[in-house]
Order: sequence, then structure tokens, then C-alpha cells
Amino acid sequence: MGLQIFFGFSTEFFRYRQPEELKSLLKQVAEIKMTLNTSMLNFIDNQVAVKELLYCRPLIATNEIHRFSSQVWKPYLIRRLASRCSFKDLPKALIEKFFPDTILPKDIILKGVSEILLDTADKVLRRDYSEVYG
Repeated sequence: MGLQIFFGFSTEFFRYRQPEELKSLLKQVAEIKMTLNTSMLNFIDNQVAVKELLYCRPLIATNEIHRFSSQVWKPYLIRRLASRCSFKDLPKALIEKFFPDTILPKDIILKGVSEILLDTADKVLRRDYSEVYG
């Protein structure tokens, strides 16, 4: 679990704690970490939206990129950034297992996002709105 580097405390310190006390302590730390991860994901979402307005929208307005390309922007960047920013304190094997985007090349992520968008567009053209919000 990496307890020997957990806030710089030694393994012996954690062995000294009573099991219930240690469980409570680790639960509190996990809750704080979850709050920080949620805040980081919200920050990433906000920053991607800001950059979209600055860079992507003008390219659409001048017809330098297609509207479809602009739809790829946000999910691609959020997947790339979120996978790089969160869960760095977990062992590499767990990260690769539970967060595969961290090890996928960018072209694979881009292909996956594009396929989802194309599938959704195909359904909309067939009047299937099950994947459309609002």
C-alpha cells in the first residue's frame, strides 16, 4: 500500500496504531483524496471549456476545422488530462488495471472518442435519441 511513504511516516508507526484507529485514519485520508480528485476533475473540465472557447470555437467560425472535430476536443482532452493527474499515489499495476487511459497512446484514445461520437451521430440520424442529453 505504500505506507512507508505515507506522509513520511514509517511502517512501524502504522503498526503501532490499533486496527480500528488505523482503519478510521485511512478512511479519512481516502475521503480527503476523493474530494481532491473530484476538485481536480472539475478544474480540468473547466480549463478544457475555457481553452475550447479560446482556440476551438474560432477555428469553427473560420471553417478551419469541421464541427465534428470540435466535438472530439473535450472528451479527448478530459480523458488524457484526467488519466495523467489522478491516482498517482497508487501502484503502477493498479493504475494500469483500473485506469487504462494512463497507458494508452493518444491515437488510440482519439480513435475511441471518435468512434463514440460517430456511433452517436449515426443513431441520431436514425432518430434514436437515447444517447443525447437534454
